[in-house]
Amino acid sequence: MKKILTLLIIAFPLLANAQYNFKKGSLTLPDHEKIQGSIDLREGQLNPTIVNFQAADGSIKQYTPETCLSYDIEGYEKYESYKIPITLSKIKVIELSNGIDTSTKTEAIFLRLLSEGKNVKLYSYRDNLKMRFFIKEAKDAVPYELIRQIYLSAGSNGIAETKKTYLKQLSDLISKYAANESKNIERVGYYQKEIAKVVQVINGAGNQEVTVVNKAPGSRFFAGVGLNVNKLDFVAAQSPGKKIPNDAVFAPTLAVGIDFLINPAIGRLIFRTEASAYTSDHSIDAYNEDEIYPRAHHSFKQASFVISPQFLYNFYNTQKLKVYGTAGFALHLSKFSSISTESLTPGFQPMRTEGGNNLSLRELLIAYPISAGVCLNNKFQLYLGYTAPVSVTGGVANYKINVARYKLGVNYLFGRAN
Repeated sequence: MKKILTLLIIAFPLLANAQYNFKKGSLTLPDHEKIQGSIDLREGQLNPTIVNFQAADGSIKQYTPETCLSYDIEGYEKYESYKIPITLSKIKVIELSNGIDTSTKTEAIFLRLLSEGKNVKLYSYRDNLKMRFFIKEAKDAVPYELIRQIYLSAGSNGIAETKKTYLKQLSDLISKYAANESKNIERVGYYQKEIAKVVQVINGAGNQEVTVVNKAPGSRFFAGVGLNVNKLDFVAAQSPGKKIPNDAVFAPTLAVGIDFLINPAIGRLIFRTEASAYTSDHSIDAYNEDEIYPRAHHSFKQASFVISPQFLYNFYNTQKLKVYGTAGFALHLSKFSSISTESLTPGFQPMRTEGGNNLSLRELLIAYPISAGVCLNNKFQLYLGYTAPVSVTGGVANYKINVARYKLGVNYLFGRAN
């Protein structure tokens, strides 16, 4: 099973790179011709630099800000392209300039349309440097940036200061288009929600925010069943490189949990919290160094409750089929019972010890599971899982018992998600 999981993990990046997420949309060319088709909706916080467009005949063509005036993914996103100056001042504390950095560069970019009205349009643009907001007045051909500059001033002893030019820009727009409105903007932060409220005042009743219509839920519940295959190894301190294998133990498991979709419109990256429970009966032979016959035979029953936070990533992501992997950690809370040890005396006579006086077991441990699986029709997940060996013994120095877990399971997803 480990080999299968390894092969799947190697194949995941190939699946991710080859996959599109097309949604119905339209694209406007430089000659103002509007073409209908499907547009690749990508996950990520940065504004796109290219857009993949699929025509009715299935052919795919890439467009850039130089070859596309605008595009609209119906119910999701709208972008317009402009060749404009953008500021280059940094915002990370360790990268702040001494004094105000007024440097800019001019390039063609895709701006995401946030809201529009009779007077102005509001856009956002995020690249690897920072988030920026732009305003385009109805009379103007191109938008301009709402400027915020964070810097270290002389004599500030390393304390950052902020020049909020955007407040003056917004104030001028209110005076120009909504002089009768009283709006105190001195405390308006450089955030989408706060700036959008000011733009709503500027545009008045005709303002329209560009919202996501086809918004999938941001969370969903799931329930599942599975089969744990627990493989125990005995390792003696006298011969740490020698592992004594024992028969695998099969343990049915039940699971419930909740998924939080990082970007519900796409549903590629998910934070999952899972709770599961299982019971199992274990028996294991213990050897001393180079012995042919076991020195002792341990047995115990285990009931465990497991909490596992993890990240799930859909490397291949379509409505009908998803191929995914998960990784995280698992907190095992266990209760042990029926602990007994059968040992051999120096004369090789059996001696049974009830209560496990010679066996110390950990009721709390942390493990690190991974899994790979497929999701069918956004409802059923089939997966294989593996947890690296972890010691279930504690407080002893002369031996340890390691358990590796393999898991085969199925989950049912409740609710709608992309």
